[in-house]
Amino acid sequence: STNNRELSFEVVVRNRKENAYNTQVTATFSSNLYYSSVSFTDGVKCTATQIDTITCQVGYPVIKEGEEMKFQITFDYSFDQLLSQADVKFEAKSDSTEETPAD
Repeated sequence: STNNRELSFEVVVRNRKENAYNTQVTATFSSNLYYSSVSFTDGVKCTATQIDTITCQVGYPVIKEGEEMKFQITFDYSFDQLLSQADVKFEAKSDSTEETPAD
């Protein structure tokens, strides 16, 4: 319908230090957004784990030092929802010890 639009994000995961094992990117989003698709990228697999959350395995089993992975996540959003803004929060983590968790 004319009340639906697309919103896409390019996600870049860069490993600056030692190998990162079991790397995941989690996207949590507001109720006026609907997960649509992820670009086909080798080494990236995304699944909707909750109605407002997507979890992506990135570079499984390991992202090597200096390696970078890029992929695009697309959402549909609806003007029918009575929200003044859309929110998306991305978080990257791995089983390796994070030197600076906020990066």
